[in-house]
Amino acid sequence: VAGIVQATQATLVIAAFYPLAVVALVSVNRAAAKVWERSHAFNTSIADSLGIAMFETDAIPGSGEITYQLYAGDERRLGETVSDAEWAEILHPDDVDVEQLIDEAIAAGNDYRVRYRQWTDRVNDYRWFEEIGRVITNDAGAVTRIFGMTRDITELVTANEMIPRFDLLVDPLDIAISLVRLVDPSDPTSLTIVYENQAAKHLNGGFTGR
Repeated sequence: VAGIVQATQATLVIAAFYPLAVVALVSVNRAAAKVWERSHAFNTSIADSLGIAMFETDAIPGSGEITYQLYAGDERRLGETVSDAEWAEILHPDDVDVEQLIDEAIAAGNDYRVRYRQWTDRVNDYRWFEEIGRVITNDAGAVTRIFGMTRDITELVTANEMIPRFDLLVDPLDIAISLVRLVDPSDPTSLTIVYENQAAKHLNGGFTGR
């Protein structure tokens, strides 16, 4: 009985005199497990559809190493749970300082937003990630819950790094050149200009006189 329901001594006494109590306890445990499975599947499907990973923990900082529950699609770089040490182990050597930034924000009860590189086995290389964390505190200011999301921003970082080099090549040209990005593929109005050379700025009336 104890192995099935993980009961305390008091519960075992109840089970000895009231056999139906055992059935009730097992049913509650099974129901709780099904609720957790549905919740985990739902959160994972959301993360997968948005192309992000979500995380949460109810562990209180200062009570030992924190372990986070993760929700992500098939292209995940970590397991379903991850500790602080496991997360830090795959950080790029040049980005290890970000761990301290996150720890300081959590200790102060502040939300945070950081960028860093982590090793990703599926591509056998480091990828850039943005992490946004929400830190929940109680009335006394103590941290009670942490949750948030991460997303792969490698292509965005690479594009931003290429623009200055691209600018040197095309800015002096007499033909108008613009780079645009469709932020939301389902919304044509989300088309955004990310770069214009001098000729394009003259044409569009956006010349800044630089």
